[in-house]
Amino acid sequence: MKMLIVITLGVFLVCGGCVAEKTADAPPSAATVGTDTAPPVAAVTAAPVPVAPPAARTPNENDDTGTWAGQVKVGHPVSMFNYVGAESGDFAPMRFTTDSEIGRKILAGCADDELCELTGVVEWLDEVPPPDASAIGQIIRVDSVKRLPPAQR
Repeated sequence: MKMLIVITLGVFLVCGGCVAEKTADAPPSAATVGTDTAPPVAAVTAAPVPVAPPAARTPNENDDTGTWAGQVKVGHPVSMFNYVGAESGDFAPMRFTTDSEIGRKILAGCADDELCELTGVVEWLDEVPPPDASAIGQIIRVDSVKRLPPAQR
């Protein structure tokens, strides 16, 4: 399971680097090709997109409010809350930034490898999920976190 998470994060990091490289090497526009009088075109660089804090974020149709039971897997900078559906058995990892406000709330109630119950909002992402997963989400808001007692594990 740890290898699956490490491989998934590695693929995301590698693919993210490729996208940034391609945008920085954008070809000149068609309007400037073959003309001597056109002003030089400034290099196009990809600026990082700021992430809005959870309070300022606009809800969308992929947001799901609920309660999930899963296992916390701490990583740096991204950690996972691995949810497995009790009835369906579907595996759906939900990621969060370890040192964010959301990460601090989750880790205040649960440690690495512990089974916990999380209540809040998850945004289901339009990304290809990791192997054996039915979806991948990002935790947007945490209302409560509690460690599950041994009888529920």
